[in-house]
Amino acid sequence: MIKFDCLNDITQEIKDLRFEVFVREQNIAPEIELDSDEYNYLHLCLYKDDVLVAYARARARGEVMRLGRILVKKEHRGQGLGAAIMNYCEEKAREKGCKVLELNAQYRAIGFYEKLGFLAEGEFFEEAGIPHKKMKKVL
Repeated sequence: MIKFDCLNDITQEIKDLRFEVFVREQNIAPEIELDSDEYNYLHLCLYKDDVLVAYARARARGEVMRLGRILVKKEHRGQGLGAAIMNYCEEKAREKGCKVLELNAQYRAIGFYEKLGFLAEGEFFEEAGIPHKKMKKVL
């Protein structure tokens, strides 16, 4: 069974999953993975059988919701959960009155976001040692 939750602060369960995916799997430096202002974000969670398996961080400013730290736990990829957490992000953006979603996509995920209606903008840039491109979706 799949369920969603929107939290106003980061939990240890979220920290553990982000560490697993970004630090262990993608070799991102642990000191840059967590920000000091995590409480300023919405933490959007997807649970499968009561286990956190997909996640995104969001912050609404005006009509724009900025997404980040989007992930699906490795053993749960390829099951449509990435699209499901992104649909949940859209739902939350609309609830907040946002008209645009923005994110910085890792180069290997650009095609995934394009299938969801995001458009790439500008040149590649490096973030946490990984090439990224800014992407937007008008809701």
